[in-house]
Amino acid sequence: MARAREAQAARGAGLNAMLDMPALERHTTPDAPGAALLAKAAESLSLSARAYHRTLKVSRTIADLDGSDAVRRIHVAEALSLKRRWASADQAGFARVS
Repeated sequence: MARAREAQAARGAGLNAMLDMPALERHTTPDAPGAALLAKAAESLSLSARAYHRTLKVSRTIADLDGSDAVRRIHVAEALSLKRRWASADQAGFARVS
């Protein structure tokens, strides 16, 4: 965790979760395979712009935890996997409350 925070601080853009659009474009652009995966997921999952950008931010954080300067396909895949798990948990929680 400390390494990820250090990487975020070194970029001078604050926490990944708080990145504005210009910083998001500068610091979270994935490699070509990662971008292709995210584009395919955005289309097949009908991701909103907000969900798309959140996935980029989570991908950047995963890359930071991995010690990687670049956001790679594996980081995007893990972020999408987490998104699916959160969505399933949210639906399960909603079903229990309803």
